[in-house]
Amino acid sequence: EMQAMVNAVRGVYSGQLGYEMHANAVTDRGFFGPGSDYLVADLGLDVIAVSAYFTLMDPPPPAAPDTAALEGIWENIFQAHLVPLQQRNGNKPIVFTEFGYVDSLEALRMAAADEFRDKVFKDEDGDGLDEGEEAQRSAYEALFNTMDRHPSVVQGAFLWDIMMATDQQWQQAFGSKVTFSIRGKLAEEMVRQRYQQWQ
Repeated sequence: EMQAMVNAVRGVYSGQLGYEMHANAVTDRGFFGPGSDYLVADLGLDVIAVSAYFTLMDPPPPAAPDTAALEGIWENIFQAHLVPLQQRNGNKPIVFTEFGYVDSLEALRMAAADEFRDKVFKDEDGDGLDEGEEAQRSAYEALFNTMDRHPSVVQGAFLWDIMMATDQQWQQAFGSKVTFSIRGKLAEEMVRQRYQQWQ
């Protein structure tokens, strides 16, 4: 059935094709493998697509970790999971077809934790910045720095849930909630600059 689906897509689409695996399929090979090991080759896919909601810290810390601490965690994810995944699949490029973390410390444990809860400002370390927003920014920046050190591993990343809305719609709906969006948050300018740099 999956091969029939791939064939049908290829009949109308000439671009690169992948089939998204959740981060758990990459890290928990005892449960999901070995089937996931052969998915790319069996379906003749062009890229290794990963829904990259990796657990970064469990339990989450009481205050946002700095970027350097999270870079070490991302480096371990690359070395233990992503580089071997790529090697098992003919060194095809990995693309994060989804990735992100909400602006909550709990997101370091589970990416969507606290999503859509009312945003409450927390400043545990007294620096005047929201801990959740700091954690979100550090998680993204640490990933981007790790990607830059391994340019042949992850060759694309799509931020999840960067929705479009007018300012009025935003304020009336998700602007006061914990979300994946980086709009108006500490991560916004850093993400903008990094994507412009990659272009």
